[in-house]
Formats: sequence, structure tokens, C-alpha cells
Amino acid sequence: MILKRTYVIFALVSMLFLAACGGNNEANSNNEASENNNSNQSSENGAADEDKNYAEMGETFELIGYYSDEPMDVTVNDITIEKKEDHKEYIEEIYGDLDDTDSIALIDMTVVNKGETDIGYGDFIPQFSGMNTEVDVTYPEHETLATGDDPYDEVIEPGEELHFVGSTILIEPAMEYSSVLLFNGYEADEGPFVYTVPQSEHKTPVGTYGLEEEVFPVDHGDEGGLGVTFHDVYTEESVDEMDNEGLEGEELTYLAMDVTFENTTDEAISYDYAVPSVRTGNIENILLDQGRSADRIVPKDGEAFWSYDEDIQPGEKLEATIYAGVEKGKEDEAIISYFPYSMAISESTTINIDPN
Repeated sequence: MILKRTYVIFALVSMLFLAACGGNNEANSNNEASENNNSNQSSENGAADEDKNYAEMGETFELIGYYSDEPMDVTVNDITIEKKEDHKEYIEEIYGDLDDTDSIALIDMTVVNKGETDIGYGDFIPQFSGMNTEVDVTYPEHETLATGDDPYDEVIEPGEELHFVGSTILIEPAMEYSSVLLFNGYEADEGPFVYTVPQSEHKTPVGTYGLEEEVFPVDHGDEGGLGVTFHDVYTEESVDEMDNEGLEGEELTYLAMDVTFENTTDEAISYDYAVPSVRTGNIENILLDQGRSADRIVPKDGEAFWSYDEDIQPGEKLEATIYAGVEKGKEDEAIISYFPYSMAISESTTINIDPN
């Protein structure tokens, strides 16, 4: 998988911000995560569960307009992925070269104005997080707008219902598996958001997993994924080529994680997507090297390397130890997490590893 450097850098910066600002939320076990996914399904009237900050596909949830402060009912009815060749003219007009894209996501939505004043389109147009771009509500199907019209000139009147099928051009394989639709300021922790592929269809739903349980920080659906199995987690006082001083001068020790990586896709994937973030509460413990995550990988057989320097090839399997710095004395507080949802990094969208 050829990954755009822009998205890699942004995702890492976002993780740094979260680690500095986010707290340690109490995670559920893998079984509990599955139970929660089942209990969060739509009720008989299709309304979203108020206790969660995301909606399932087909659920109706209330959204308060970011600008209008008016309530509306929003339903993401369906999301389908179609071949880029079937939308050649549109993609070339909007994005340019068809060869630089992978596919197109079609988002079927219904919005009802439940307020007393007009609601502008800017209050409900979602962001497709993996592409960091707003959904184009004018293509391929809209009741009144033609492709290329400015939707921000339009409003929904009180009581009016709007149905449309919008789109987002995808530049990499299986981006729908690493994306969500974000509303209202585009912050996942603010909610609500909608997974572009339901959690029930993911190899690893968000939640907490233990040792010897394979997790997939990269999921390509039927085309495989990047699996990681954690066998053991322990500490080392020092690691070759890694400093023992953190970003703020704190003394570091190193969390060692014995793992097995396996790439079952037909794409090369950066090891940056295979290594987790390691945090201790509000303390930042991700080391930097030229703006990238400095996670050291030492294969069982072979030479050590930095995660950002190497790709795991299609069909490749590797036994190795990952090293990540933690503040000395806080090793027992370490939180091992993956953030598989691009541009939507929050405590509610993580895959956590329980080393105990």
C-alpha cells in the first residue's frame, strides 16, 4: 500500500496531541467489546442509543447545527464503494488523473430539519476522515443541486426533509475500513460519528484485547489485513540507538513487546501502521526522530530498524520485539493502543492491548 506522507505525518501529530491531552479511559475486554457492539444496535424505532457517541448505519441520530444551533435528524442510510472506472468523468474533473485514485465511496443520507429556522448545508455535511475532506453532496444524486454547485448557498427549511447520495474519492485501497464520517467540527470525541464500515464487519472492533489475541490495525476486509499478535510485554532499562531521555527531559525506560506481524494483503504496508502508541496517562511518551514515530523494531532473526524505514511485504510474517519509551517509574501505567481510524483519533476509536 503506497501511503501518502501527508496522512502519515498528520496521524502521528494527532497521536502526539491526544497523548498529551487525553486521559486513560477504562477499557473493556474483547468479549465486552463484542457485547457492547451488539447492545448498541438500532432500537425498533431506528433511533441511536444516547449512551454512545456514534451511530450505526441506518440509525437516526439528532445533530445540533454547529452554526444554526438548530436540531435535525440525520440518517446515514448506506455507504457503498464503487469502481473508479464507473465514475471516470467526475473523478478526472475533481481529482485529476484516474491512476492516482483507487475507488469512490457513495454516501446515502437523509436529513430532516426539526428546528424553527433554516439550517444551512454546512451544518450537516460530514467529513470522510480517511481523506480529510468533506463529502460532495452534489454527486452523484441530489434533488435540486447539480454537480459542482455550491451547497453552502443552500438551506433546509423547518420541517423539510432532504435525501441525497454524496461521494468521496478514495486514493488508497480499503480506506473505508480506516475511516469514519465526522460531524459538527469534525472531532470524533465530540460525536456523533458513523463508522464507514460497521464495527461488526471489522476484523478487530474497537475495544481491549489480551496477549495471544491477533488484532488488525490495518483491515482490508475480504482482501486481508495486517495482523499483530502480542506474546509478552516487559521492560528494558536501555535499548541500543534509543535515548534514555524524553522530550521534556524525563528519564525513560523501555517497554518491550514481543510480537508477530503478518501481512495477508496484496499491498506493502509501512511498519508505522503495525506499531502501537504507548502512553502513560497524560504523559507524552512517543519519541520523535525528524517528526516521525521512533519505534525500534528488532526482528528475532535479522537487523534492527525503525518502523518508518521499512514496509512489511505482501504475505510476509515477522517475529520481532518492539521498543517504546515510557517515563521511568510509570511502566505499570502504560497504555498500549492502536488508532486505526484516520483523522479520527480519540479514546472511543482505539484498539487497546492489555498486557496482563
